[in-house]
Amino acid sequence: MPPPPSSSSALSAPLPAADFLPHRPPLLWVDSLLAIDDHSCRCAVSLGDRFLPFLDKQHRLPAHFLLEIIAQSIGVWAGWHDRQRGIPPQSGMLLSCRNFSSAQPHFTFGDTLEIQVEKLVQDQGTGSFEGKVFLAKTAVAQATLTTYQTAWENLEKLLQRPALP
Repeated sequence: MPPPPSSSSALSAPLPAADFLPHRPPLLWVDSLLAIDDHSCRCAVSLGDRFLPFLDKQHRLPAHFLLEIIAQSIGVWAGWHDRQRGIPPQSGMLLSCRNFSSAQPHFTFGDTLEIQVEKLVQDQGTGSFEGKVFLAKTAVAQATLTTYQTAWENLEKLLQRPALP
């Protein structure tokens, strides 16, 4: 895998989002990183075959799935910065969503979306980001997400806890 670019701006060519996320198919939904800086990034996703299990009978993706796409775009931003520090992308969790709105209730199979995320505040592993989704350069959805990034061993401890009775 090539090292990430050292500049903080638009990239000369899109980079695979998989290079900056711990996700793997079929749950890797963001395709590429288009631009990045210290406080924001822009990603792209095409609503292709990997979304088939989530489409309704009319081959549409419900708008609430955009929350995961925005969250993965935040993960791309964090993973790119992890790589800049010489460490692999860390695990992350979506803690909350505020002010989600979508101009349409669903998106069509084959649509290409661009996602812009901007860091509002970050304190240790917790961050708050504003995310906007664009279809054909028109803003179609937005949300404010709070995320938590932690080391893999901490996430494994959390996931191995016994279930409550």
